[in-house]
Amino acid sequence: MKPNNKVPVDSEPAMLDDLPPGLHLHFDTFSGIAGDMTVAALVDAGVPEKIVRDAVDAMKLPGLTIAFRDRRTHSLVGKSFCVTSGKDETRVSAHEKDHPQVPTGTIVSPGGSIGDSDGMAHDGHAHGHRDYGEIREMLNRAELPPETRELAHKIFQVLACAEAKIHGVDVDRVTFHEVGADDSIADIVGMAAALTFLAPASISASPPVLGTGLVETAHGWLPVPAPATVELLRGLPVGTGGEGELTTPTGAALLATVAERFGPPPDMKIVSQGFGVGDHPLADRPNALRVLLGAPLLGGGIHD
Repeated sequence: MKPNNKVPVDSEPAMLDDLPPGLHLHFDTFSGIAGDMTVAALVDAGVPEKIVRDAVDAMKLPGLTIAFRDRRTHSLVGKSFCVTSGKDETRVSAHEKDHPQVPTGTIVSPGGSIGDSDGMAHDGHAHGHRDYGEIREMLNRAELPPETRELAHKIFQVLACAEAKIHGVDVDRVTFHEVGADDSIADIVGMAAALTFLAPASISASPPVLGTGLVETAHGWLPVPAPATVELLRGLPVGTGGEGELTTPTGAALLATVAERFGPPPDMKIVSQGFGVGDHPLADRPNALRVLLGAPLLGGGIHD
């Protein structure tokens, strides 16, 4: 049967009415994982958009707006998380590059600063910087639920420590280029807010598919997976198939922070599923992250 390539008008996903006790969250990373796709998948699974919007708004990022849109990938339709800065065009995520071998990556400036290659795509732009210390202060000042703030702090710390180790700089000198920094803040705070809303009792993930090839940065080419991604996932099971950068440092930082085990989902009663979709087409699979939400089986808990 020929698939219907029409994408429906943007719609609100089915809301989760009453979250069951003992909720389990599983990340199905068959096409890798990135921050924006995680936020989109959790909203597609039923987290209210307002939860993410309120958290991102609390960070008071000048000129930044977010939107959730329905998006098709192969025969599936899910949600995309679009971040637009007043300084630049809509963010193009690691999964949204035109060429599968030239996805986004992390760049290192001569002074030791790091950021997303998206933030340096236009060499003539004089963007500012946000260092890790500034982002910590922004999180502390923001009117966020304590649990959301704490989880966002943890994810940023894991990410910054990995970048500092790979690039040989002190963690306090880890600096994100401004556009990339604001995107990362929206992704990480959005993920933290959605996870705080769900409050899962347990979290698992399939081994993330990393991708292959090279990543073009402002200072040359790096192998895929990016060195920081490898550092973040050191000691954890991974998959190496797929073209381009499928698992990004932000996605790896989330898994390193919250995933308690890796493998197939446990035995459970499925409550909901959601797909977070990127623009970049993959030849052999949907470009999506799936999340599964499950409740304990009658007479017992979640079973491995």
